[in-house]
Amino acid sequence: MYINKFPTLRLYHRGHPLRREFRGQRSVQALVDFVQKQFRQPFSEFQQLEQLDSLNPTRRAVLAFFENRTQPAFVSFELLMERLKNDCDFYVRFGDKLANISYTQLMPTLVYRPDVERTHAQDELYAGNVNNVLQLDSWLYKKCLPLVRQVDFSNVEEIIEQRLPLVVLFHMPNDLNAVKDFKSIVEMQLADCKDCGSYNFVTVDGLKFKHSVAHMGKTEQDLPIIAIDTLQFTFPYPKFKDIYIPGHLKQFIKHLSEHRKQLKLKIVQQSTEQLPQLTPPSSTFKELGPSRHRYTLVERHDELHELHNVTTADGYQLQLQRLPRVGARPVLLLHGLLGSALSWLCLGAEKSLGFQLHRRHYDVWLANLRGSAPHGRHHLELTDVMLEFWRYSFHEHGAYDLPAIIDHIVEHTKRGSGSVEQLPQQELETQQILLIGHSQVRQKL
Repeated sequence: MYINKFPTLRLYHRGHPLRREFRGQRSVQALVDFVQKQFRQPFSEFQQLEQLDSLNPTRRAVLAFFENRTQPAFVSFELLMERLKNDCDFYVRFGDKLANISYTQLMPTLVYRPDVERTHAQDELYAGNVNNVLQLDSWLYKKCLPLVRQVDFSNVEEIIEQRLPLVVLFHMPNDLNAVKDFKSIVEMQLADCKDCGSYNFVTVDGLKFKHSVAHMGKTEQDLPIIAIDTLQFTFPYPKFKDIYIPGHLKQFIKHLSEHRKQLKLKIVQQSTEQLPQLTPPSSTFKELGPSRHRYTLVERHDELHELHNVTTADGYQLQLQRLPRVGARPVLLLHGLLGSALSWLCLGAEKSLGFQLHRRHYDVWLANLRGSAPHGRHHLELTDVMLEFWRYSFHEHGAYDLPAIIDHIVEHTKRGSGSVEQLPQQELETQQILLIGHSQVRQKL
């Protein structure tokens, strides 16, 4: 498991990590409540089918029929239920087959019941081998984590953290027909689309996310609205009713990449006065990802710090972390291969070079080069799941990243020394930054 933010809290149960990490309040009580909730039994027992009539229609459920608890198939199934119990509700019946229910004649039997309030789908009988754990795991994963997911402020951070563009349906809270139609069309047209790219398909309450709707120049009277949010820009779909034209939504998604390239060319060719008309609305969902202030080692050690954003000449957006001392000599700490600014902080206040230099009265700047996680994973036009984002080498680190970072540091340290106009020309020309790079060879300093 790759961890790129701290602190990250994830529970392991029976040797397997739970699918979701802990994202609640960082307090003892909240953590205890989370752990206790995860150790609840993953299923509810039932005896009569009539007991299932009161199931929550907004929740996905799996109905399981086993002869007894000692069956090897149930032991394996229980492990899978543990992993997915936060995404599906599981109901298990132990005992003999039901005479009037045909699908229980060959037990064990599994039936998937969708969230009928939000989909046109019907109950689905599992046709695979229940004793084949890999096959069963794949089936359960697809059913419990469907292609189209409902998003609110409680789970949006998890989805944004995946850094995939979003295809979003904004709808009125009571407009469930739009939700059902959107889900059906996405599942029919886009589930197996090889050349559409990778996306997260989500539905959101347009009133709760009214800021995003207004950011596109729309109002609640325009709902339902479909838009593609690349986590940089938002591209509204022309008309919701166009999804009923076979293949129309699919073509819109496939042409997005080409459209963005043309848009970028137009922006370059136009004057600055026309930019607001040509540039699409910026993404509002990118601000809902994991907070960089919440996951930081600098705050943990009560150090005064700043975050600085730098854009390179080729569009990469890098974040610098600064432990400021105004007027002191600036020092730039540059991480090594596959590293990040965390390399200079992760050993704590007493052993980390970043903290020690700051306490010795240096103005410390921590670089994050393109590709470093998570502060070097942004671009004006691309996301880090696109191949184009990763088409660079060490040459670009030196030719684009370092000049942009150094220019930014020089500009800000000049400001800290007073007005640039008041400084002698000789002093401006001899501004120096101490550069310390991470050695790839293990040796003592």
